[in-house]
Amino acid sequence: MSLHCSKLKSVHPTSTTSKKKNEAIEKAYDGSDILSRHHNRADDRRSIKEFTNKRREMLMLNMSISTQQEEIDKLHKDLERKEQVLQEKEASLNESMKKFDCFLKELDQKAQQAAKLLDEQLHTKADKEKSLKKMTQQNHIAKSGMRQKSDKIEQCDALVHRTYHHHFGFWHYTPRRLRCCGHCCCH
Repeated sequence: MSLHCSKLKSVHPTSTTSKKKNEAIEKAYDGSDILSRHHNRADDRRSIKEFTNKRREMLMLNMSISTQQEEIDKLHKDLERKEQVLQEKEASLNESMKKFDCFLKELDQKAQQAAKLLDEQLHTKADKEKSLKKMTQQNHIAKSGMRQKSDKIEQCDALVHRTYHHHFGFWHYTPRRLRCCGHCCCH
């Protein structure tokens, strides 16, 4: 028996219940049992330390994984947001391209209409210039013909005037176009 156990026996009287307690205490404080318990406790402490270290490593890994997962989720959200912005810009660009194509078509149609109108106006102008030249020539021909006729009429009127004036006097006949010029002898 150990020293500690003998002290316990001396303190407590021996009774049946206390005998059992004493035996349990002796057994608990037995040297070989204490060493095995000590070794078991050391093994337990080592296994607890190992378990704690492993749990700590697992916790650290889980924290690292969750942090990386959060970063990945954040990057995915950023990527989705950027893709959405890109799709919106692409849709806006497509809309702008459609509007620009419509604008170009309208501009092309207006240019074609303007070219057609210009051709028509140039053709009309050329026709009018031809017509003007023709009318100018006809006017010159008519004027020269009128001058010739006017000259002949004046000659005829002068002849008639002289003839009537000479035979009848100026008061009987006055030509309709030629009035007495004042150079004849009737004045």
